[in-house]
Amino acid sequence: MINQRVQDMQEVRAYGYFPSDSTEDKRARKAFDKGKTVYLNVEDSRLVDEQGKYIAHLYSSSKVNPASNMTAQEESYVDMAVQNNLKSKGTAFILSLLFGALGIAHFYTGNVIYGVVILIGSIIGVLFLGAFFIPICIVLTIVDCFVSMGEVTTYNRKQRLIAIQQIQLQRIMNNKAE
Repeated sequence: MINQRVQDMQEVRAYGYFPSDSTEDKRARKAFDKGKTVYLNVEDSRLVDEQGKYIAHLYSSSKVNPASNMTAQEESYVDMAVQNNLKSKGTAFILSLLFGALGIAHFYTGNVIYGVVILIGSIIGVLFLGAFFIPICIVLTIVDCFVSMGEVTTYNRKQRLIAIQQIQLQRIMNNKAE
């Protein structure tokens, strides 16, 4: 059994190994945070403690991660692409809180049609109901805070799927070229 002592996740990645999923990543980080002596078992692609007990499963950067069906380089590309396009739940919440009756947060989350519908509905509501529309706006704003935060989650997932589809398309193009 070939074991190499490692200090942190950066060193594990430097050896070309990555956690197979977020659960394994959390387990590994927890072991490092607790100050445990951690070894990289190269033969089994896993992290173990001093007694050889399992801490986390890994995969080599040259191999395909079975959980995502992507190599480490492809996962790195996806993470980088997603990080550049992430929307913040906090920003959506604040926009909803301040401008919820106008639908501004929906424009931020990319749901333009819903934002336009809310904006037009608010204008019509103010024109026909006047001051009686204020309590309705308050209730709609509170509801909108939670709806827009859910839209952020959906938007961020969609960005990840787009990046994964780009990887898959690139694979198809590479296979056709060969």
